Amino acid sequence: MMASHHVFLIVGKTGNGKSSLGNCLLGKEEFKTGTGMFSTTARAEMITRFRGKQSITVVDTPDIVNLDYSPDEREKEVQGWKTMTSPDHPTILLAVRCDVRYTAEEFAIYKDFKRLWGDNAGLRRHLVVAFTFGDRQNTDLKEELEDVREELKSVLKDANHRYVLFNKKVSRSFEHDQVHIRLVAK
Repeated sequence: MMASHHVFLIVGKTGNGKSSLGNCLLGKEEFKTGTGMFSTTARAEMITRFRGKQSITVVDTPDIVNLDYSPDEREKEVQGWKTMTSPDHPTILLAVRCDVRYTAEEFAIYKDFKRLWGDNAGLRRHLVVAFTFGDRQNTDLKEELEDVREELKSVLKDANHRYVLFNKKVSRSFEHDQVHIRLVAK
């Protein structure tokens, strides 16, 4: 029996926990993480791990806006991500903090990514909003999402309302297994 293979591409703003999210999916600290608001990821990095009979590939990406890339560099970077994940159709995880207000800057980063990715129908089929910093979430996320900015509602609509909440207080192995099952089932 052939092992199943799942590819995750993580995008979003600096400071939204993209690298930590990748580590959670891999079940191990593989990507360098930081505690400040500066980017620790300067170039996309791809890591593949095997868990049982499953192969998991995670691509951790930089914030293409905050690294001051030129428009040509942004396009080249995003096209490189597509090449890295080919021929698979990756689950695209948009990292969004759940403990702070969604900003116009985050929406601009998403719109830029969406434009550069191109295949809007494909993006909609594979996009999942990954709410990070779930350990700081004090209210029911589903209820809270009813009263968020229109920009975030637009992103959730693009994702066909697929989202997942990541909570670092839950044990790593349990969280990894539960989140992975939920994402793959999307």
